[in-house]
Amino acid sequence: MKLDEIPQLWNVLKGEMSIVGPRPEISRYVNQFPQECRVILMVRPGMAGNAIVTFCDEEEQLGEYPSVEDAYLRVILPQKLAIWQEYAGNVRFGRDARIFCRTVRKILRR
Repeated sequence: MKLDEIPQLWNVLKGEMSIVGPRPEISRYVNQFPQECRVILMVRPGMAGNAIVTFCDEEEQLGEYPSVEDAYLRVILPQKLAIWQEYAGNVRFGRDARIFCRTVRKILRR
């Protein structure tokens, strides 16, 4: 969703990432939610995904809370994990195509 993510295209070309897939969290969050993250970490990470589109304005959402870290852990991360877990259990080409199109539309609207 941001220009600084363009270098990730290189990771896609190298086969380290896919166009669509979950984004793994940083290790301190993975350590706090090991069960929820296990299935997510088994799927190739992606540049686009439902959680990425849903929380494209994450910084603005977090800015409404007194503690950004607390809000992320209690509000946003559980929702992201649920979205990613659902995706990891249902990886399909047609679904990925729809997610990719949804991502492109969201980028063009910004």
